[in-house]
Amino acid sequence: MDDLMLEFAAELRTSFAALAPLLRDWREQPNDQQIYDAIFRHLHTAKAGAGFVRMSRIEALAAAAEQGLADRRHWALADNARHTALIVFALERIDAIAQAIELGIGYPTLGEDELITDLLGQPRALTADAMPFDPTQIRSVRLSLSLLDGLIAQSEVISRSLNDLGVVSSSSSHAQLVDDVRAHIESIWALRYAPAAQLFDGLSAYVGQLAASHGRAATLSTVGDTVWLDRAHIPVLRHALCHLLRNSIAHGIELPDERRRRGKPECGQILLRVTNAEGAVELSLSDDGGGVDYATLAAKAEWAAGAIDVLTRPGVSTAGILSDIAGRGVGLDSVRIALERLDGALELYDRPGEGFTAKMVLPAPPMIAHA
Repeated sequence: MDDLMLEFAAELRTSFAALAPLLRDWREQPNDQQIYDAIFRHLHTAKAGAGFVRMSRIEALAAAAEQGLADRRHWALADNARHTALIVFALERIDAIAQAIELGIGYPTLGEDELITDLLGQPRALTADAMPFDPTQIRSVRLSLSLLDGLIAQSEVISRSLNDLGVVSSSSSHAQLVDDVRAHIESIWALRYAPAAQLFDGLSAYVGQLAASHGRAATLSTVGDTVWLDRAHIPVLRHALCHLLRNSIAHGIELPDERRRRGKPECGQILLRVTNAEGAVELSLSDDGGGVDYATLAAKAEWAAGAIDVLTRPGVSTAGILSDIAGRGVGLDSVRIALERLDGALELYDRPGEGFTAKMVLPAPPMIAHA
């Protein structure tokens, strides 16, 4: 979990760095919808990711700021400078905690209890988070992707040169050198790419925790743990999966009584399958829940029959009530935007009464795409 927490913190800091210029503009353009949506996506992702790595302080701050942002619109608080300042402070505090995690140092409480009380209008007691790990045990560093890609390219040139030399040299020492260079290339390649098993880590426990906290039972099965993924994509994919899994629990998997009535086992089944397909990597997440509630969807958004892509629009949700995992209409919109930034796409497939599938399609790592 330590590696996942560091990965989560790094992703949060990158996201906040992109958001910071917008926050400056937000004070002058308080009604800008694009800025509002960007802040909402950041908070929603922070809340989901914090729940996954069990960082309760970040999760509580993000949830409170998210509610404050919703109240800002509902109660027309755009011109309330203090309310805006509270939301910005919550965002900055989340970034400060993420930075402390990256550095492996403690992060004392700095009035988050009062901040959350101001945002929610009611007190919420928080306990101080302990240092998540021993900083003396950190064994990872962040490297430039261009540096790794350059090392891979240079190593491949050396390998090809050695193969050419092999035409005129058949000595055992030459063969050993070729093997050593190939092993070196594979080691560098493993720094750039990782098996999907690394993405799967912790997701099954996360599903069990989410389901139990919302009166449901569900298990996650995974297929494709040896498929290679770009390491730079894994944090984004994990956040996307957290959103999709929350949707499966909140919108898909029925309560035990309802599942029995429909002739289904009480425990819902969620399957995550990762495959290589024609120069792409596909991640398919399917559940055996009730599928899309089209009656609710029709009441909340303009849509054409069967056009479930409307679910990816910001603000669209089929949740009947607002909860800590559903009702904001942010999750699928965040997933779609994140995948598009990776030159990927999100595809949605509904099976009325039988389940729902979300498929994420990304370009395959170069060495696989051209294999």
